[in-house]
Amino acid sequence: MSSVRHNLWLRASLGILCTLGFGNCGGAPEPPIQRPNLLFISIDTLRADALGTVAAGLSNVKENPTPFLDEFMLQCVNFEQAWSHTPKTAPSHMTMFTGLPPRVHGIGNQRSSGNPTLGLEARTLAEVLQSVGYRTGAVTSGGNVKGYLGFERGFEIYDEKPKQLPAKLADARKWLASVAGAAAGVEQADSASEQEPWFFFFHTYAVHDPYLPPAKYRKRYTEPSYAGDIIGDPLELRAAIYENGEDLAEWASSHAKIEANFWERVDQDDPADLAHLQNLYTAGVAGMDRELRLFIEWMEESGLLENTLIVLTSDHGEEFGEHGMTRHHQLWDETLHVPLFVRLPGAAHAGETISAPVRHMDLLPSILEMMEVPDPGTILGESWAPWIADPDTIDPSRVLLGEHRYSLDDPLNLWSLRAEGSLLISLHDSETPLYFPNSAASKIGTNGAIVPLEGSEEAAKRDRLLDAWRREIGRFQAAGARFSSGAGAELDDKTRAELEALGYL
Repeated sequence: MSSVRHNLWLRASLGILCTLGFGNCGGAPEPPIQRPNLLFISIDTLRADALGTVAAGLSNVKENPTPFLDEFMLQCVNFEQAWSHTPKTAPSHMTMFTGLPPRVHGIGNQRSSGNPTLGLEARTLAEVLQSVGYRTGAVTSGGNVKGYLGFERGFEIYDEKPKQLPAKLADARKWLASVAGAAAGVEQADSASEQEPWFFFFHTYAVHDPYLPPAKYRKRYTEPSYAGDIIGDPLELRAAIYENGEDLAEWASSHAKIEANFWERVDQDDPADLAHLQNLYTAGVAGMDRELRLFIEWMEESGLLENTLIVLTSDHGEEFGEHGMTRHHQLWDETLHVPLFVRLPGAAHAGETISAPVRHMDLLPSILEMMEVPDPGTILGESWAPWIADPDTIDPSRVLLGEHRYSLDDPLNLWSLRAEGSLLISLHDSETPLYFPNSAASKIGTNGAIVPLEGSEEAAKRDRLLDAWRREIGRFQAAGARFSSGAGAELDDKTRAELEALGYL
C-alpha cells in the first residue's frame, strides 16, 4: 500500500480501523496487525433490481424474493451504484480479482479471442492474501470461472465441480470448518489470535439460465395461467426431451440438450413468455436467498462472522427483452448494474448507503485497504474504503466503462460509458453511439436517446463523454502492454460439457 493511500486511510477511517482491531486507538504501542478473514460471495447473473431491497425491479414479481438479503443488507454498507465492466462471467470475475479492467487483463469467456490465460504480471486477490499468511479456499460452479484461466492461482483448494447450490454450500461449510476449527453449534478450537486468517471465495450459477428453480419457489412465483411452451421443471423438461426421441445418454453427460430445449421453447416476441422467464428467474433468486440464509446463520452459530469481512456481489445481470434480447449480451443497465454489499466485522457501519458509482476494478484495492494488506502495485482500480468512515472523501465522478465483444473472435468492439448522469453506448449495428442525457431514460428502450445539436449544451456534454471514453481506452491500452495474457488453452471434454450446459457453446 502506498504511503499516501495508507495515510489517507488512517486519517479518514480511524474509527473503522479500531472496530476492526487495526491501528492505535489510544496511547499504547500498536499490537501486531490481526487481519480479518474474508468471505467473497458471487451470485452469478444477479441483477441489482432483482432484489426486494429495491422494490423488486422486475415488473412481474408478486412477492419479495430476497427477505434474507434485505435483512443482511441492514448489517452491511450498501453500494447502490455498483457496476460491472462487462456482461460476461470470466472477464468480470477476473476484474474483481485483479483490479484490472477486461481490456487490460485480457481474459474472456472460454473460447473467446484465443482462450488466453492470465499473464504472470498480474496478481490476484488470492495470491496477494496468501503472500501475507492467509489460508485460501474456493468453491465455485465451474463454467467460465475455471481455475486454469488464472482463477486458481493463490488458492490451496479450488473446487470447481458443478453441483446444485445446497451441495456446493455443504462443501463450503466443510472447508471453513476444517480451516477455522469450527462446526455448527461448536465453539472454535483456538482463539482468533491463534488462528491464521482465511479467505474463502464462493460462486454459484443458481440464478443463471436455463431457469430451473426449486419446485417450491417455481409454484410461488410463476403464474398458474401461463399457457406457453417454456418448461421450468428439470424433470418435466427431461421427459419432453425423451418424448421427442432425443438421446438421453448424451443429455445426461453434458446437459446440453436441457439448455437447448429450454430456449427452443421461448418466443422472445411474446410478452407472456418474457414474463414467464422473469418469474422463473425470480424463483431461482428466491431459492438462492433461502440457501444463503442457512449458510450465513451457520457461520454465525459457528463464530465465523466475528472477525470476517463479507463481500457479496454479482458478475453481471440479466436481460428480459428490455432492449430486444434475453440473457446477457449487451451493455445496458440490466446487465451491468449489480448489487454490492460489504459487511464489516462486528457489522460496523451497518445500514450505511453509498450512492456514488463504484466499479468492479475498485473492489481489489478497497478490500486490501480495509484489511491493511499492501497494494501489490499492479492495480488500476481506485479504493473506496475511506468513503465508509468519512463521507467527505466520496468521489461521485468515477467514469464507468463497459466493454464487450459482439462475437467470440472479435476484439472488445462494443462499449458503454456512464458519467455525469449520462450514457453513451455503442450498438453492433451502428457506427454512432447512442447518447442519453439522462442515463435513467435508457432503461425503457432507446427512445430517450437524442442527437444533440452541434454547439448546444448537450452536444458539449456528449463530447466530454467521448473525450472521457478516449482517455479511458488510451489508459487501459497502455496498461495492457504491461499485463500480457498467457498462452491460449485448449478445452477438455469435461469443460466443454459444462459450458454447453450453461449455453456458452
